Amino acid sequence: MENEWLPSPLKPWQIWPLIVLGWAVCIAGLAVVSRLQTSILGRRPRLERIRAKFGAVFREAWCIPKPHDDTYWLLYSFMLVGAGIVTWLVLARA
Repeated sequence: MENEWLPSPLKPWQIWPLIVLGWAVCIAGLAVVSRLQTSILGRRPRLERIRAKFGAVFREAWCIPKPHDDTYWLLYSFMLVGAGIVTWLVLARA
């Protein structure tokens, strides 16, 4: 017994809402990640000023080299690839 939410040949009125919904979710996710990244970049200078007021031991521990934070590009890529896959799957059922 086969259980499918959508019939195999999709009709045009079913295709476009699914594609638009997939890309709308992707764009909303990109907006959220962008807003969070902007917030992080805005807070870093304030944290730098506050850290200067802490003791020498704290500053020495904090000065350990850390890798550059580019995780948001990975999230952007995953969301765009995901929306592309959703589009491809919907069009493959058409």
